[in-house]
Amino acid sequence: MDKMLLHRMSVRFFKYLMVVVSSLLLFALAGQPVQAASQNGTAAGTANNVVRDPAYPVWVYQAVVGTPYTPQQFLSLPLAHQQALLAQLHPEIDPGVAAATASIGSQLTSSAPAAASSSVLAQSAQTMAVTGATAVAANTYLESVPTSAGVVTAQMTGSGVAGIATTGINRGTMTDAELSQFQASSFNVTTAAPLTASEVTVAYNNTAPYTLTLTLTAAALTKLTYQGVPVTLTAHNAAGTKALHIVFNVWQPDIERSHGSINLGNGLAFQYMYGEYYNGDNTHSTDVPILPQWVDIPNVNLLDTSGTTPIRYSGTYNDLSNDSNAPNWFGYYHVTALPDKSKWSGDRQPTTSSLIIGMKDAAAVSIGQTGNDFRPTFQFDDIKHVHMYTDPDNDNILHLDYDGYITSAAKLNYLGLGSLDQVVLNVQSTLSPSSDGGQMAMDETVTNPQTINGVPNTTQDLKGIYFLRTYDTAFNHYPANAPSQKNQADNTPIYYSPAAPSGPLKGKVPGFYIQTSASSTEKNPNIDIQYNFNSPYGPDGWLGTNMLPVDQNISAIYVNGNPSTTQIGEDISASGWDYRFDNPTLVFNSPTDPGMAANPFTVPTSTDGAYGAKQPGKVAFKRTKSSGDTGIAMKWSPVDLAPGEAKRMQFNATINSAQPPKITVASKTLTIPQGASATAVAGLLQGGVFDSNSQKVNIYASTTAPDMTESAAALAADTVHNVKLTATPLDYSTTSNDQNPPHTTWLAFPQSVLTNILDQINDGGTHQLYLFAIDVPGTATDPQYSQADPLVSNLATVTVNPEASATIKFVDPDGNQVPGTKTYTKTGRAGTAYNFADTSAADLTTSAATVLTGHAPATVGTAPTYRLAPASQQPAAIKGTLPIDGVTINIVYLPQYLELVPPALDFGQNPVPTVQTTYNNTGQDGNKFTITDYRSGSERAESLNLTAQMTPFQTAGQSPLTALQLVYQYSQSTSPVTLTPSTDAYGPVQTIAAGFSGTGDQYTIDFAKIQLTSSARSAANPIKAGAQYTATVQYTITDGL
Repeated sequence: MDKMLLHRMSVRFFKYLMVVVSSLLLFALAGQPVQAASQNGTAAGTANNVVRDPAYPVWVYQAVVGTPYTPQQFLSLPLAHQQALLAQLHPEIDPGVAAATASIGSQLTSSAPAAASSSVLAQSAQTMAVTGATAVAANTYLESVPTSAGVVTAQMTGSGVAGIATTGINRGTMTDAELSQFQASSFNVTTAAPLTASEVTVAYNNTAPYTLTLTLTAAALTKLTYQGVPVTLTAHNAAGTKALHIVFNVWQPDIERSHGSINLGNGLAFQYMYGEYYNGDNTHSTDVPILPQWVDIPNVNLLDTSGTTPIRYSGTYNDLSNDSNAPNWFGYYHVTALPDKSKWSGDRQPTTSSLIIGMKDAAAVSIGQTGNDFRPTFQFDDIKHVHMYTDPDNDNILHLDYDGYITSAAKLNYLGLGSLDQVVLNVQSTLSPSSDGGQMAMDETVTNPQTINGVPNTTQDLKGIYFLRTYDTAFNHYPANAPSQKNQADNTPIYYSPAAPSGPLKGKVPGFYIQTSASSTEKNPNIDIQYNFNSPYGPDGWLGTNMLPVDQNISAIYVNGNPSTTQIGEDISASGWDYRFDNPTLVFNSPTDPGMAANPFTVPTSTDGAYGAKQPGKVAFKRTKSSGDTGIAMKWSPVDLAPGEAKRMQFNATINSAQPPKITVASKTLTIPQGASATAVAGLLQGGVFDSNSQKVNIYASTTAPDMTESAAALAADTVHNVKLTATPLDYSTTSNDQNPPHTTWLAFPQSVLTNILDQINDGGTHQLYLFAIDVPGTATDPQYSQADPLVSNLATVTVNPEASATIKFVDPDGNQVPGTKTYTKTGRAGTAYNFADTSAADLTTSAATVLTGHAPATVGTAPTYRLAPASQQPAAIKGTLPIDGVTINIVYLPQYLELVPPALDFGQNPVPTVQTTYNNTGQDGNKFTITDYRSGSERAESLNLTAQMTPFQTAGQSPLTALQLVYQYSQSTSPVTLTPSTDAYGPVQTIAAGFSGTGDQYTIDFAKIQLTSSARSAANPIKAGAQYTATVQYTITDGL
């Protein structure tokens, strides 16, 4: 006997005082579970009446998870219903994709065998098989960079991939015989803007390994972006039961090779860039040969133009690029000419690392001598979507964005991530001048992306990921355009930096520097390079030690054991681990080890290197063997990065002559009231100066930007613009323990530092204050610290009375911005009083942007409306004094809406009706509707009404059925209400409960009956055995307001 099953899943959708809930009804007739049968019992599904699956976008296969729909049926739903399903079941998918994807309409149905029905992504346990399903789609997503001729190629995988193939074309269950039948014309091509399908030519080799080739026109190549433009190909086997869905995300690097430059005075220019040294003009290119390990290396260099021949200095081993080299390459030897990539060769690997990642729980690997257990860490195998550019508002701010990939199965296994096919991280990096104006500030954010390969990231949950960088320190100097004349000193001692005058590490050692002197055996003059970790996002672990070798295969710089008896691991290959250096080498002994950042730091012993006590200006590490090599490591300890979460990292670096003074300020802004006296501003400007060799230093300031290309003597002589702030020089001879060079401490600004320039900045207006220091030359006992001429420092800037802003948002109690509301910005001078709880003033949403008083409106938002919360629930920041760095004020509103969750309906398994039949709901929730009331005050006293309407039951290949109807009876004393569908649309709205109310925040209403009625199977009600039917019920609850 034929039977039927009726089931309903619920989906919630909220509106203010009108809650719409789409309920899915599944009506299944028991019969042959694989093949639909006609009414006379003969097979109805044959190859002749199959309509082929159009091979849907990847997001559709994710969207159907947890629903009873196939992709085809999902796209047949009304747009509003598709978006409601996405909002409830798949909030990770932007509902806008549904609006951007054309509905296939109910006419595109199929009676192909149900055995061919499956989703690319696993269906939930609740989802039931759908008879009459569409073709199986094998999904592929390939990141592809075309050749200069516009060619992209890919081959079929040797076997099908259950998920989405990313390294070759997923053949799914296609046989060789089926693949050999394809021609180029078998593939349907669609493109995303700005490409058109006519700009893509397809070629297909139908013999193994079945190669698919795309050729883009020259015009198409000019339209590509670093993010990529999807080119989608679909094809079906002859029977229409299998489909290939292939996305080529075609992209090309977008690189503006450039450098930032900071004038240090004294004929010196501090320059910084990504990768190898580059000092040329900004040059843009999209045809760039890239080795991923070269790109993300923040690099600092010094150009000395004070002499007849410009001299360049660099601080990393073998950084020997120069202006004559082509600008758009990273890590390749320049053999002949651009742009032909075939003329480039070599894969010279840097000994300084790009970003390195490790996993806290990765198993240690034993290499070298017994007991040397290292934790494996890796650079990226590849980087994609590379975008390097100069900030449009500041040529000295360089940006680098890319996606980093680890795809090697061996590396993933070493990291404990063997269950993943790949690890993908989004990296956004910036190099810019530091706040003190004399350093390069590296600021990098690494994000675990929410979307990978075009689908939501649901598997890459990176718990315990940590990050590293290493520098192979060395000194190079040579004529700026003649690297062949290099003088390179590789065994460079590493020193602890002078104590920080401000910041998170105030009073402590903030990092390292390397320095050479004219009297040393090394050939460089007196130059130093600083690595400064004094930042809220700086590394929590750092080391000055042996150079820590890394390459493209593996870098294992963590040891599980005694840090004073280690080897350094490098390659892993068929021959095993290589290791170098004699025992012992200091490395981190765990992913959380702070190394030399520890206070106190225990100095290890060494047979071939000397580690020094942690004191400012003292040697941290130097090699005692002539063949030695030194380096610096930074580590950011483990964090958990779920999809969408990010880790921010920073450090500063600079290179300069060791002799000029340095100046820093604790704050980039000051508030000085109009008419402020010298007493009132005493000690207001905090900062310090440092000079490694001179005993005395003076501080100067100007309200106009000084020309730092002038000599120190000329700047000091310009008394019209430059005001001397120190009545007497700051003097190292007055310190208790730093009287003789080389000095290691900063000299603090005097309390009266602003007195001499106060009359120019106390008018209440906004001013820019430029500060610099000039040292006093002199003769030292040690000749290397003597100085004949005065030298000028870097330039530090401070803004006096800057404009500040109050950013006002309207948020719900959870801190989320109320939908449909704007963000308001009010501006004024820092230090000005503001009050946005002043009901006697104007509505802040209508007042001018410069008005700092007002009040928020009583209600905001629509569907639902939100009411202003009481004053006790508002933030303290709703009134106060405008701070220099601005303030964000989240004014709290309370939502005013109802939430309805209907019962899950289940009408059991029953015979196909031969007479008019009624079926009772037997679902686990019974007939109970749950209502959550988010209204407040008197509104809760209003009675409620509940209405409903339904669509007709439908199945693939058949007209809608209108003889199946739902009946609701609120109570025994009320009359039953029948929902009647219309053909292909919702039927009339019927009130199924009226005038009811509840108490409390949440309550239920229990219907006396919810039933399904069906007339007998007939020509007017042609229920098919073995088919499954769906319908939608839409509920609306209102309070009558």
